[in-house]
Amino acid sequence: MSIPYSYGTSFDTASCVQCWIEYPFQRYGNTSTKIYHHIMVQHGDSYTPGTLNTVMTTAGAKPARSLFADDSAAYFCEDRGLSPMGDNLVTFDRIFANIPTGFEEGGGNFSFTFPVSPNASNFSCNANRVSLSGNTLLLNIANANSPFFQVGDTAIARQGINFTPTGGTSQTKNYSRWLITGNGGDNSGGSGITRLTLEFETSSGGLVTAFGLSTFPLDRVGTLARSSAITLNSESILTYRFVKTDNINSERFEDAFSILSYGGADYVQVDTLGTATLPDESLYQGMTKSGSFIQAEPETPSRWLGNIWMIVGRKVRAR
Repeated sequence: MSIPYSYGTSFDTASCVQCWIEYPFQRYGNTSTKIYHHIMVQHGDSYTPGTLNTVMTTAGAKPARSLFADDSAAYFCEDRGLSPMGDNLVTFDRIFANIPTGFEEGGGNFSFTFPVSPNASNFSCNANRVSLSGNTLLLNIANANSPFFQVGDTAIARQGINFTPTGGTSQTKNYSRWLITGNGGDNSGGSGITRLTLEFETSSGGLVTAFGLSTFPLDRVGTLARSSAITLNSESILTYRFVKTDNINSERFEDAFSILSYGGADYVQVDTLGTATLPDESLYQGMTKSGSFIQAEPETPSRWLGNIWMIVGRKVRAR
């Protein structure tokens, strides 16, 4: 039986008879990632599969009679659907693809166990750092942990604050609400310690002549203080990134968020934030204030096309 001739070729070499482009992530606004499809025909006894890591260029592995321009960023992925079509001919879809760019999408609420977060700090105070203007008591505080608080934060003093206006009687403000208004000076002339100015309403005017506490615990409003780890629902996002590799086990994957503490010889995982943990309590409080996301689930790889892998993870908003 004679070998049929069609499309201007004898098919001794695999030849393209139809081709098109697929845009797999167009719904995410990505039209730069392309999957190139080539329907190929070849003598069955001459067929050999394509080679991974080759590119779709004339000097590379672009199929004969392809209608596409060279794309050196498109890699051979697979020959799909190899099947006979009679007369010793086979047909298959020779596929090349770009490495997709990563993207994110909403993942809904996700249940995650958040760490112990004391969310308190003792601020050193003394009388010559206190003044009263109108109904506002101004206080300069000194503490190395002041990164817990930023200008504009609202704070709650969990212990009663005692003060005495000039010519007045001693007053106590229990669970007073403070507003951090800016960086404060140090009336005592000290230096080298971060200071903030806070204010809260009082019931009388005049100058303060006495201040009842040298230290007191102050909590920042808006962050949940916890004495134990707690499981909460939180907003989540799904993350997708892509790599081309012949050995996926050589890739590094993001693990789930954890608190590490130095145990003397090595770091150990703990569930309580502190000043010496990674991250420390100050950094974590900043993450909750800024609405940062933390890794909720470890990244997981799956084969996308050829030796291009899709790595999926999930993050939750820190609480």
